[in-house]
Amino acid sequence: MELLSANLRLRYKIMHYFCHKKSMNTLDSFSFANKRALIRVDFNVPLRVNEDGNRVITDDSRILAALPTIKHILNDGGAVVLMSHLGRPKNGYDADLSLNHLVDHLSSLLNVPVVFAGDCIGEEAFETTVNLKAGQVAILDNLRFYKEETAGDKAFAEKLSKHGDIYVNDAFGTAHRAHASTAIIAEFFKEAKKLESNELAKLLSMAISALLLSTNSKNLLLNAAPKSSLQYFHDFQSFLRRALKIQEYQRILAYSPEKKEEKILF
Repeated sequence: MELLSANLRLRYKIMHYFCHKKSMNTLDSFSFANKRALIRVDFNVPLRVNEDGNRVITDDSRILAALPTIKHILNDGGAVVLMSHLGRPKNGYDADLSLNHLVDHLSSLLNVPVVFAGDCIGEEAFETTVNLKAGQVAILDNLRFYKEETAGDKAFAEKLSKHGDIYVNDAFGTAHRAHASTAIIAEFFKEAKKLESNELAKLLSMAISALLLSTNSKNLLLNAAPKSSLQYFHDFQSFLRRALKIQEYQRILAYSPEKKEEKILF
């Protein structure tokens, strides 16, 4: 009984840490005037080949969900550099998975010409982003053309950080991953220049609340079978990932109601 009690206390401490750890600042806490905001968005959208042989977006829900963050920064006098992944490239560059396919549609949604910067850590990309003026938008090519992105490579993250004066995380669908552009890159920005989008901060809070109030989370906490702290961490991480995905799905529904009949896959 004493062992079980100690085990539960340990589990509670781990859960308390994840639920109450300090988060980054939000957009409202910063002035973007004459600053370049490097925004990690989730533009992993489905594409198809049209009759002209061009790849076009079939569902822009994730792009629409990021527009409030982008517009907030532009309206505040800042410039925007967007970075995202698209699909799962296997061996470096893949023209079918280039973010260049998103440029025209994104430009029309923002009513602002979006500049395609090319390779995310190439010389051309840095020349493009360093010269951005207030009100301008650029987008880097697919982060996952480099295996260093998913590996959480620190040197790769540092190179990416050179594209902006401020880092903003709006990639709700990948916020739980320890990738270079989501977790590691924040190390290269001062605390005041690491931001979560307003919506991401709100949705993370909602996900945590959903987790704590759910039957599954109570079962997870009260499971009598002794586990190591590491195994409990993995269990909690897995459950939090499910909560995040549910919240992301509900966020997308706000922009694409027709998706309500689809199944949520984890």
